[in-house]
Amino acid sequence: MKNLAILFPILLFFSCGKTAEQKLDSAKQSAKYYLTNGECSKARDALEDVGNQSDDSVYISLLASTYGCDAGYSELDLFADITNIQSASNQMLGSLTLLSSSNETQADSAEYTNLMSGIDTILASGGGSAAGRNSKFGSVGGTNLNFQALYMIIVELGKFMGYYGDAAGGAKGGGGNHTCLFSYNIGDAQTYVTTSGNTGSCVTTNGGSPDLPGNATDPTTLQRLCQGIYLFNNMRDILSNVDIGGNSNFGELANIGAQLEAGILAAEALDPGTRISTVKNVKTMAACEALSDEQIEVWYAIVFETAFP
Repeated sequence: MKNLAILFPILLFFSCGKTAEQKLDSAKQSAKYYLTNGECSKARDALEDVGNQSDDSVYISLLASTYGCDAGYSELDLFADITNIQSASNQMLGSLTLLSSSNETQADSAEYTNLMSGIDTILASGGGSAAGRNSKFGSVGGTNLNFQALYMIIVELGKFMGYYGDAAGGAKGGGGNHTCLFSYNIGDAQTYVTTSGNTGSCVTTNGGSPDLPGNATDPTTLQRLCQGIYLFNNMRDILSNVDIGGNSNFGELANIGAQLEAGILAAEALDPGTRISTVKNVKTMAACEALSDEQIEVWYAIVFETAFP
C-alpha cells in the first residue's frame, strides 16, 4: 500500500501533459522545422494550434515568416540586391523597383498579398509602432521584429512602386504605359501635378495605373492607394527607431531615414493645408481608409509623384 501511495502522485504528474509554456515552445520548434523545409502552411498550423501569442516576439516573427514563406520571400535575396537601393530622394522609390522581387505582373498577386499578411502580423504588434515594439519586447525582441518588418516592407514597396508606377530601369513610367501612379480628380492634386517644375515623371495626359481606377473612394482603389501610404509611413517609423549604423551590409539604408524625413518636410511646405502633416502619421490601413479622397490624392501628388519621384 505504501508503494502504491508513492507511485500514484508520480503517475499523476506524468499524466498531466505539457504545460502551456511547453506547448508554445514545441509549436515554435515545429514551425522552425517546417519553415526550414519550406512547408509554410504546416508551420502556420503549428503556431495557430496554440492560439495567438501577442506577448511573444519569437511567435510573432515566426508567424510572419510563414506568410513570407507563402510569398516566396527571402531575406537572402534582398541582401543580394541591397546595393540597388539608393538613398537620394529622386532615386529612392525607383531604386526599390530594381530589386529582383519587384517583377509583379498583376495587382494583388498571391505573392504580394501573402507578404502583406506577414507585414501586417508584425506591424499590429506592440501597439502598432516601432517604439511600441521596442518597449513591449525589449531591445532584442523589438529590434528583431522591426528589422524583419523593414525588410519585408522594402520588398513590398518595391513591388507596389514597380507595378502601379509602371517602372522600368528604376524609373517610374519607364514601361511606357502610364507615367503617373493615379489619374487625379481633386483640384489641388491636378493643379500640383500640372505645375511646371513640380512633377517628376508624371504627365497627366498619360494617366495613372489602370489598376487604380475611378477616384480614391472606390473601395478597391482606396485599399490599394492606402497600401502605398501604409508601407511608406511604417518604413519611416521603423527607420526612425532602429539603429542601422555604418554596416556596409545594409548599403544605403543607413541614409534613407534622414532622406525620408527631409522629403516629408519639403512636402509639408508645399501643402497650404494640413493634409500632408495628417497623412504622414497614418500607420494602419483602417486609419488610411478613413481619410478623405482629397487627403489621399494630395499626398500622392506631392509625396509620391514629386518628393520621391
